[in-house]
This record gives sequence, structure tokens and C-alpha cells, in this order.
Amino acid sequence: MAQTLTALMGKEILTLQDALKEEKRAVLQKLIQGELDQHTLEGARLFDRTNHLTEIMGAEGLEIPYEIRVAGEAMHSNRLLQEIKGLRDDSKQTLQRGEIDRILSLAKQSGYALKMEKPLFIVQGMLQEKMEKLKKAMDQPTQSLLEEARIRAEMIEEMILLLDLAKRCDLDFSKVEAQDAMHEILEGTLARKKEGSWKEGEIGRILPPLLVLAEKLNFGRDQLQKMADFKGS
Repeated sequence: MAQTLTALMGKEILTLQDALKEEKRAVLQKLIQGELDQHTLEGARLFDRTNHLTEIMGAEGLEIPYEIRVAGEAMHSNRLLQEIKGLRDDSKQTLQRGEIDRILSLAKQSGYALKMEKPLFIVQGMLQEKMEKLKKAMDQPTQSLLEEARIRAEMIEEMILLLDLAKRCDLDFSKVEAQDAMHEILEGTLARKKEGSWKEGEIGRILPPLLVLAEKLNFGRDQLQKMADFKGS
């Protein structure tokens, strides 16, 4: 081990013996990360050199060499993760670019197994955050009716797009918290409808997209109809 550290660190090995345990751990982690970064860089170069050929091989159903497959899976997984992270800044624009679908298509064509743990975690978190924001927007209307309607519509559209993306990516995660929030939103919306507290034409604009979102959160049509009938009785 000392020889390995000496080769990697040079004279720094002389001070390692006197370092605190936490400092030793930090140095070792830095060394490992450096090796991983170098390995990733080499994999990226291999992928870039062979990418065109592997796309052709995948389309022809030919087996891709193991080393190139590993590099391809790593690169596609990393690119997918970066695109998923971009959803936080502007989900609609990121999805409209179509890069996520392109990555998924190329990976499927080449038979790559992408790492989906981090994308799953990000999408699940975003969905829950957006549901909570929508619930607050429904409970606390803004001063401007037009602004209120626009904000709600954008929130609902973003969540529908997000759920469609999760389905395309085969991201299987618990939607219980989002479903609970959706149930509260629907109950509040239908209660206001029964009370007649919605402004003219307002319920007609907000309820249809809400029902679409509810269906994508696995609310059955019968369940939605029962809620509507109960609140309307």
C-alpha cells in the first residue's frame, strides 16, 4: 500500500503517517476519486471514438464488445442524469429539447442498462415538491384571477409531463404522498364547486386537467366519479 501511495502521491506519503485519521480518509478518497475520474475520462474517449460504430451494431442486432458496452452504459447514464437534473431549472424546456428521449432510444437500441437510481430519486422528489406547491396554490389564491389560472395550469402541465417521463423511463417509485396531496386537492376543488365559490368559468378550466393528472397518479375513473357524486350530493 505504501508503494502505491508513494507512486500516486510522491513526497506527500512522508506526511501521511503524521496526519489525523480524518485527513487520511480525505486523502485516500481524493486518490480514489482521481482514479475514478481518469477511468471515466478514458471511457468517454473510447465511447466517443466508437459511438458511431456501436449505433450501427445496435441497429443491426450485433453484440457490442464488453469494454465498449461498459463505457457506453456509463456515458449514457451520466448524460441522462445531467438532463434529469436540468428538469429542476426548466422542466418544460428540457423535455421539449427531446434529449432525454434520444438517450433512452439509443440506450435501448444498443441494449445498454442505464443506472436509474439517481434519476428516480430526483423525479420522485420533484413530483412531491410540485404537488405541495399546487396544493398551496389551490388553497391560497392570488390577487389576479388570470395569474392564478396561469400558475395552476403550468403546475399541472409540468406534473403531467413529469409523470409521462417517469413512465417512459420505467421509473417505478411510490406515489403515495403525491396521491394523498392529489386527494386533498380534489376534495377541496369539489367542495368549492358544491358551495358555488368558484368564479364563473373557473371550475371548467381547472377541473379537466386536474382529472387528467389524477388518472396519471393511478386514480381510477370510478373513484373519481364517486368523489364527484359524493361532493355533489
